[in-house]
Amino acid sequence: MTRGQQNLISYPKDAQVDAAKKVLISHAQNKQRILLGTIYKQEEQLVLDIVVPMYAVQSVGENVIEGFMLVTLPMQNVLADILAPRHLPDPNFVPLVLTKFPDGYTVASMQDEKITLTPSEVQLNDKKVPFAKRISCRNINQAEYSQGGHVHNTGWYVLLEQDAALVEAKIAAKARNIYALGVFGTLFIALILAIIVGSWIARTRAREGQKCISGLVHAIECALDGADAKFKYLQGRSQKVARFSGRLGRIMKLSGEALENIQLAARLSQVGKIFVPREIMVKRGLLTEDERRQVQLAPYHAYNVLKGVLPRRVARIVYQMGGKVVDDPVTGANHELTTKEMLLEARVLLVANDFCAMVSQRGTRPPLPMAEARKKLEQRALYDRDVIAAVNTLSDAQLAEILELDLNPSNSAS
Repeated sequence: MTRGQQNLISYPKDAQVDAAKKVLISHAQNKQRILLGTIYKQEEQLVLDIVVPMYAVQSVGENVIEGFMLVTLPMQNVLADILAPRHLPDPNFVPLVLTKFPDGYTVASMQDEKITLTPSEVQLNDKKVPFAKRISCRNINQAEYSQGGHVHNTGWYVLLEQDAALVEAKIAAKARNIYALGVFGTLFIALILAIIVGSWIARTRAREGQKCISGLVHAIECALDGADAKFKYLQGRSQKVARFSGRLGRIMKLSGEALENIQLAARLSQVGKIFVPREIMVKRGLLTEDERRQVQLAPYHAYNVLKGVLPRRVARIVYQMGGKVVDDPVTGANHELTTKEMLLEARVLLVANDFCAMVSQRGTRPPLPMAEARKKLEQRALYDRDVIAAVNTLSDAQLAEILELDLNPSNSAS
């Protein structure tokens, strides 16, 4: 972690902040946001450096960046999954991941079941790379047809390339086959193909964008679980909420995109607690008005940080899952949302998180019995009835397995 040019923390002890890392940290300081570096080899493994802003929470006004955390994440398995040609409908397509460095890009591709990294002087400036014939990212002496796009909040691109000669041969063959259908028929078929291919590429880019941030989310989870004893009662909580909310989403037959949003938001569901001072987190007894205000502002501060790192919808889900939004960040005044005002994923997480809290030990408060926790779900008007119905399809034994609870009466307080 750094403040200005001063290293505050370095782990492990023999870790070195080389010139490339220093440049990445400097760029993150200038841009005041998270930055991803270039994929590179470290002891025969492919790794990636990420610089993450560390915020100091202000009672009034915007949060202040106090320093930057440098995290090096393994990328071997992630890249292998992205670049595996078995995912593609045509084996002649070549998936590429381009990561930015000062003079161009480093291109990651799969060759003979091995990931290779090659430098490229290709220049990509637009967020979308439309389907067109252009110089290959891997070989400036070769022409390829390619299509892809920019990964949100990074200097990365995900592309598909195919040899231009192969594409043109296929187009020529198709042209001969469909010429007799007439001009109208030809345009109609081309339109349908464009829609199908375009949709597939869009879904691919969305999936890869999620994969690129999954390592960072895991790093935040680990930091929350192990950073301080004040989070002891939260350790493993996000994973339990993620399992529970995912199960509820599947029972409700939510879309694949909604389930992905729920899982990502659930894993970050407790991040707001980082912004609550330690003395308040460990305090026994009633909180003062000012202490309650700081607790109420936790989701607001979390949203302001996450919206610059994650897709905006995921950040909104984390913000709304408490059922309230902040009206005045100075006083902490807030109001409860209606069910219709909340995103569907937030309504699922609200029930999952609250039920998990009810049936778990929290400080000196014993867990509630299952029957009493189920009864409380019926009493709060904000809880979505469809989500409660999904909970009620699960037996006490199934809930205990999902939430890793002990149903032995001797271990529970009534």
